[in-house]
Amino acid sequence: MSMSLNEIREIEQYAATAVQLDGESPIYKLFLACVKGDYYESNGLLVRPPTTDQLLSEISGSRVEKAEIERLRQSVLIRDNGYFDAVNIV
Repeated sequence: MSMSLNEIREIEQYAATAVQLDGESPIYKLFLACVKGDYYESNGLLVRPPTTDQLLSEISGSRVEKAEIERLRQSVLIRDNGYFDAVNIV
């Protein structure tokens, strides 16, 4: 099932707020990158900053627990277009 642009923008806002509240945790930036890449880029839409690449660059090499990655994958149906390669899963 496809989501509307308004629904995606609402999710994007929640994720951006989570990044602001806990900027140390790469999982929120990873989630935001997944949302932007999977919706905007996949549909040929303009991605407002921070872009998917910027977010992935910011978290590149960060350590993320395997349980957090699994929780993200189970909670959200997102194609893995290499997003998870940006982090070190421990």
